[in-house]
Amino acid sequence: MNRYGPSRGELWGRLGFSLAGLGMMAAALSVRGVPSGPALVEVVGLAGAFFGGTALWSGWRLWQARDPGRGEGRGSSEGRGESEGGGES
Repeated sequence: MNRYGPSRGELWGRLGFSLAGLGMMAAALSVRGVPSGPALVEVVGLAGAFFGGTALWSGWRLWQARDPGRGEGRGSSEGRGESEGGGES
């Protein structure tokens, strides 16, 4: 993974938090009903966009990290041999 981004454990935590938030939002909507007016935008729009977006982003990053042939994992190991003094003398 990228050394400047969140760790794999943090991504799993964000994914769990986001899915829990979406579940609680769905439970609240099923118990209380769908709000009307500005509350609809706040509850469904903003909370759904935050929790849904965070879940999608975390899941995407975890999906990319599991595939070693794509993205970040590819070039990072190739350049490492030269920087560690692996030249011919």
